Amino acid sequence: MLPFMAQGHVIPFLALAHHLESTKNYTIAFVNTHLNIKKIKSSLPQSSPIHFLETPFNIIDHDLPPCTENTDSHPFDVVRKLLEATLSFKPHFKKLIIDLIDEQNGHKPLCIITDMFFGWCKEIAQEYGIFHAIFIEGGGFGFACYYSLWVDLPHRNTDSDEFLLLDFPEASTIHVNQLASNFAYQPVLRFTGSKAGAGKEHGISAELCKNWLDRKPCRSVLYVSFGSQDTIAVSQMVQLAMALEASGKNFIWIVRPPIGFDINSEFRANDHGVPINGWPLAAEQFYNSNLLGEEVGVCAEVARGMNCAVLKEHIVGSSVKAMDGFLSAALIMRDMK
Repeated sequence: MLPFMAQGHVIPFLALAHHLESTKNYTIAFVNTHLNIKKIKSSLPQSSPIHFLETPFNIIDHDLPPCTENTDSHPFDVVRKLLEATLSFKPHFKKLIIDLIDEQNGHKPLCIITDMFFGWCKEIAQEYGIFHAIFIEGGGFGFACYYSLWVDLPHRNTDSDEFLLLDFPEASTIHVNQLASNFAYQPVLRFTGSKAGAGKEHGISAELCKNWLDRKPCRSVLYVSFGSQDTIAVSQMVQLAMALEASGKNFIWIVRPPIGFDINSEFRANDHGVPINGWPLAAEQFYNSNLLGEEVGVCAEVARGMNCAVLKEHIVGSSVKAMDGFLSAALIMRDMK
């Protein structure tokens, strides 16, 4: 297995690895760079059956900042440079495969599972006659929209700001601003992940957070998070902070350094019957927002994109009030089920 070096990629790969090992008793070889493997190992029990293999990676060769072996807290230009630098993995990954085959007396690995960003792995798998699978860590709906947009480019065939996906009409209407660019005192949690976050520490203890929540009325606390990678600009963060304070709502905000809408958070919230305020920022998040808002009916979108102008008055004057009604209706619907 070879995931891209980001929490939203590594964690699903680890979950898949544990599932395959526990249900099929397969031997799992997990490939990544030295620092990432060190972090991942610290989050796993010593008895973990996963085998870790390091691929060499010299950040100096790629003009990356010190210790940049993953995307944590880095701006998008650095993340893009990191992604480009992963092409240097190819010869090292090929050698790892050769060594594995030699160690197994000529027996090939059953399968190579790699991240969607590592398409070059297919060539290595084909060269040695090994089955290759790409693991997409995001939601099926969002990536189905993404695929349709890339294949058909429907926005180029219309003058309208809104259009349908030719081979996926179930996705409803897509707006051009959903296209990714590449086409009172409340506790604020410093985002540093958790044990599930591949070896990171809490910014505040879970017990302290739980005790604070237990003192609040049922269904009275907002949870604010933009996921494990994306965050908003300083000006947007200030406006959101003032709007949250002016709303009078209790809230917990997971704060990352300023540089939206995390797919894992979205569906964890939905699993527990919690309505969502969406602020999609990048990639397939715009289409997840569509799905959860227009199709599932559990999301109200507050803002869209990293460059949108957000003012406190807009959020407090419309979104928060609208959300009050939305929350009430959603909770009534949930209780009726």
